[in-house]
Amino acid sequence: MQVAVGGAAAYLTDSSCAFDTNGHYHDPVALVNEFLSRDEDGAFLKSDPWFDGATTCPGHEPGPDTFVIIDGRHVTFDTLPGDTVRARVTYRRLGLLGGGTHFDVDTGESVRELKVVNTPFGWRILSPALNQHVDVDALSALKWLPDSLRRRIEALVPRRGA
Repeated sequence: MQVAVGGAAAYLTDSSCAFDTNGHYHDPVALVNEFLSRDEDGAFLKSDPWFDGATTCPGHEPGPDTFVIIDGRHVTFDTLPGDTVRARVTYRRLGLLGGGTHFDVDTGESVRELKVVNTPFGWRILSPALNQHVDVDALSALKWLPDSLRRRIEALVPRRGA
């Protein structure tokens, strides 16, 4: 959680956050839906200028080398005090892909919470926000992923594995 500093959120006063002061997002629900869609497509597996403008502190985001493979999600929204919207995302998890070649099967559901804050420059997702969830349907776009591993992962999905 970002701490207020002198009446302003820390991401607005800490230059190392690299907060984008361009006004981009006027609708928190649309922002979250775009964020989730891009995440599921694998856009955040590398540096992404869109991500930098959609979060409060891109300069402090981690650089993970693992991500969750999912087969869909459901999101619900609610409003919190302080001009904040919470998105609760429930994923159908297939497993964790690490180092580009190691996959651990871990099926089930997991829940992630995103908080979206209204800044003087529009809505932003509160950092840290990088917790990658790539949809199984996006695996074909990952040219570096070995075909044998892609097929192994896709076999976990009933419509593909049947």
